[in-house]
Amino acid sequence: MNRVRVVAISAVVLGVAVVAGTQFQKSQEIAALGEASQSVAQAPEPEVRAETSVASLVSVADSEPVNDLQVEARAADVAQDSAPQAQLSTPQASSTQDSNTPAAAPLTSASILPAVELAARDADAAETPRDTQAALNDDMGDGGDATDMASTDTALPVSEIDEDLSAELAACAVWLVVTPAEGAMLEASVYAPCDRDARVQVEHAGLTFDTQIDQDGQLMLMVPALIDDATLNVTFPDGRVQSDSTFVEELDQIERVALQWEGPATLLLHAYEFGAEFGANGHIHAGNPQEPNVEDHGFLTVLGDPDLADGHMVQVYSFPSGQSSRSGSVTLEIEAPVTAASCGRPLVAESIEMRGDAAARTRAIHLDMPDCDGTGGFVVLPGVLPPLQIAALR
Repeated sequence: MNRVRVVAISAVVLGVAVVAGTQFQKSQEIAALGEASQSVAQAPEPEVRAETSVASLVSVADSEPVNDLQVEARAADVAQDSAPQAQLSTPQASSTQDSNTPAAAPLTSASILPAVELAARDADAAETPRDTQAALNDDMGDGGDATDMASTDTALPVSEIDEDLSAELAACAVWLVVTPAEGAMLEASVYAPCDRDARVQVEHAGLTFDTQIDQDGQLMLMVPALIDDATLNVTFPDGRVQSDSTFVEELDQIERVALQWEGPATLLLHAYEFGAEFGANGHIHAGNPQEPNVEDHGFLTVLGDPDLADGHMVQVYSFPSGQSSRSGSVTLEIEAPVTAASCGRPLVAESIEMRGDAAARTRAIHLDMPDCDGTGGFVVLPGVLPPLQIAALR
C-alpha cells in the first residue's frame, strides 16, 4: 500500500513539474513535492495551490483502496495530460479503465494541472508586467513597442510629406512684381528659379509678346501701360499664368502707338518728331530709342525676343504730350525689311493707338511682301498710322 501511495504521488508530481513552465520552476516544484511526499502527515497546509492538490491526492489514496493497475493507469493519464501539445490527440490511459472501479472518478476530478498552469501565468503576469513589456520591446528592436509594431502599416507621416512638398513648391514658385514707373510704364520683375531659359508670353491690355527667362531664372521688363488699372500676365509653356496689377497715374498725358506682329517677319516703327529728317535726333526708332522723360522727345520700347521662332514682337512709341514745350505733329511710318523669311508672303500686323484720354483703338494692317528677288530692300508704309498731334503746354 505504501508503494501505491509513492507511485501515485510521484505521477502527480511529474505532471505538475512538466506544466510549471521554466526549467528553474521545474527544479523548485520537484524539490518541494519530494519533501511533501516524505512527510505529508506532519506538513502544514501549503500556500501554493500545487502542493495543496498533491496533499489532496494523498488523502484520497489513504481513504480508498486502489490497486496497482489503477495507479499505473492514473499515472499514465497524468503523464499524457502533461505531454507536449502535439501528443494530445493520442488516446488517454483513463479510457481503458474499468468502469466498476470506484477510485477512478475521484482521482480524475482531483487533477489540478490546469489550475497550476493558470496560477503560474497569473503569478508571472502579476509580478512582472513591466518586465514582460520590456521583453517584447527587446524582441522588436531598440526603441520599439507593441504600439509602434502595430502602427507600421499606417500611412506615412503626412506632416513631413507636406513640409517637404511645401518646401519644393516654394523653391519652384514664380514671383512677379509689377510697379508703376516714369513715363506711364510698368516695371515688371519676374523670378522663376525652376523655369530657367523658359519661353514665356507676356500680355497687357491687348499687347502680346514672347520672351525668355534668363539662366538665373530672372526677367526684367519695362512695358508701356495702356490702361491706368494695369494688369500684367506671364504665361509659361505648361500653361501656368502669373499675374500682378498696379495703378498708373497721369496716363492721360501720354500719346502712345503700339505696333505688334508675329514672326518670322520683322517690322520697324519710325517716329519723326516735329518734322525731323531721317537720322536726325528727332528721328525715333530702334536704333535711337531715347529714354522716358527726355524733354520734348518721345521714346521707343522694343518688346519680344527676335531669336524665338515665330515669336510675337511689339514696338511702342510714346510721347509725353503733357510735358512738351513744343507743338506740332509726329509722323509715324512702318518699315518692313525684305528678308528670306518675309519675302513673297503676306504680313499681318496690328496697331493699338492711345491718344490722350480717349479710349485706345486697334487697327489691322495687311501687307503683301515683294518676291524674293528683292531681298535686301525695304517696304515703307507711310500714312498707314495717323500722325500724333502734340499741343505745347501753356
